[in-house]
Amino acid sequence: MPLSLLKTAVTCAVLAVAAWSEEPELSKPVQAVRAWYEVLGKAAGSRAAYGGTVGSGATFLRVAYRMLAPAFQSQMPLAKFESQYAQAAHVKLLQAQLARLEGGTQAATVFVEERRTLLMDNIPVNAWYKGKLQLSETSEGWRIAACQLEPEDIISGYGGHQPWRSDPNLVAASVEANSEACLPGPPKITSAVAQIEVCGRDHYVVTLVRLYDGTWEIIDSRAIGPIRRIRVGSVILARLVHDVRPTYPEEANSQHITGVVKFEAIISKTGEPTDIVLLSGPPLLVVAALDAIRQWRYTPTLLNSEPVEVWTEVDVPFTPNQ
Repeated sequence: MPLSLLKTAVTCAVLAVAAWSEEPELSKPVQAVRAWYEVLGKAAGSRAAYGGTVGSGATFLRVAYRMLAPAFQSQMPLAKFESQYAQAAHVKLLQAQLARLEGGTQAATVFVEERRTLLMDNIPVNAWYKGKLQLSETSEGWRIAACQLEPEDIISGYGGHQPWRSDPNLVAASVEANSEACLPGPPKITSAVAQIEVCGRDHYVVTLVRLYDGTWEIIDSRAIGPIRRIRVGSVILARLVHDVRPTYPEEANSQHITGVVKFEAIISKTGEPTDIVLLSGPPLLVVAALDAIRQWRYTPTLLNSEPVEVWTEVDVPFTPNQ
């Protein structure tokens, strides 16, 4: 290669990496996952498509590796991480949905579906993967702490050996034998996410996502069992002594996304919401709602003149022009 062309190639690689020299948005779990996949998409194929470590591909792969949580890096050396994507010419994130957000532990689970273009004897072949990413909140933002992905069985899905998986109610009922969707409450189903209450031996709240092949996948199920604490109805606003309204996320506002985010929470003896667990709500509004609830304060619930912990449900509405 002439020296002038070599210099041009090196300059292009340096400029490409420079564009990613600043840390991406990692303040929210789903945004952190999307940022990771955006870098990974530029890095994939660093060996197969970019010819080894020459070029920007391998550098982007190392950027994606640095976005993992330190504990995950200790379990997954860089060489092993690179080998997993050695044959991938391209990785594309198809969807990322928040499955569970644990308010007390700063941990989140995000379901992802991706498409990898693999090089088999230099012939591109598409493969679909699905699974969950575990994220932990660090001082530098949300980081991927664990990854559990598996190949997606497209053939046995919609129209194949398991056509029943195209019905979210039937898929939700599979969490327990002899169970069915609870009535009369209609399931909350959108084009991509469904939340269905299932009644059997136990009572479950099941969250599902619609996959690329048209089938539905359970990404979270929570059994509602006996509650040892005193249970009360929805929190009465008169008892709310410090109310912080959520900040409308710019992305959700631009897409005109509205709705109500529902949580379960324990109101402590001092009036602080703890053990906050997501029940339902538009994914883009969840983190903003959680940030607001963490700042709310209530007057304590008294039992025989003694403060007690109570379990309740909390609604956070988002309306236009909020």
